[in-house]
Parts: sequence; C-alpha cells; structure tokens
Amino acid sequence: GFCFGWNVPNGRMVYIAIMPRGQDSEYMGLFQFFARGFLWLPPLLFTVLNESGVPMNVSFLVLPMFLLGGAVCYQIMGDLDKAIEETRGAGAIGLGVAADADADADADADAEEMVEKKEGIIANEETAVARENTRRDEGERLP
Repeated sequence: GFCFGWNVPNGRMVYIAIMPRGQDSEYMGLFQFFARGFLWLPPLLFTVLNESGVPMNVSFLVLPMFLLGGAVCYQIMGDLDKAIEETRGAGAIGLGVAADADADADADADAEEMVEKKEGIIANEETAVARENTRRDEGERLP
C-alpha cells in the first residue's frame, strides 16, 4: 500500500547495491530466505498470543516490535555510501552496473557475439526456407 509500498523495492535496492560481484546468487538466496522464510513469524506469534487468551489489543502491540527490530538493524547498518564504496573496491555489482571497465568490455563483447550468432541462425533459417520453397515450386512444376 501507500505506507509500505516503497519498502520492498528500496530494501532490495540497498541490498543489491552492497552485494559483492560474483556472489549475487548466494546473497540473493540469503535475502529470499530471510525475507520469505520469516514472513510467517509475526502472524504466528499473534495467533499464539490470541489463542492463549491474551487480550487482542496486547497481541497487536507485539507486531510493531518486528518493525522496531528492523529499524534498529537499519541504524546499526551504518552509512550506505561508505558500504557501496567498500564493496565496489572489492568488485561489487553496484545496482547492476559493473564496477570496472574490463567487465564492461567483456560484457559488450559477449553481447556482440550473441547478436552475431543470432543473426547467423536467422540467416541460415531464411536460406533453408528459401531452398524449401524453391524445391517445392520446382516439384509443382514437374509433371
């Protein structure tokens, strides 16, 4: 919604910005584990308290504790710009942008090679279709 709609993309952006290059799969797996793996914990705690006979207004007061815990973690995290600079020095992804020119050049060369292969495949397919059409046309002309 309006209050927390910005939270998910911004949290993921911060996490990706400080992620070391080459370890993106491991780090995103860890992110998904904690993001999805503990999503059930606040509702479970509320349900347990509610079913134990604790008044509902007290049970609702437990839920903001998770938000408070997240805010404390963000405060402990430190300066984002400093973290980004430290990880870029170690070869970070940096919001999906390669940290050095060599990686950019390699990526460009790979992309060009893929385009050339694709164009070659398309040209071969067009040639094969043209041959088939010619054979079919010649076959129709024969008595």
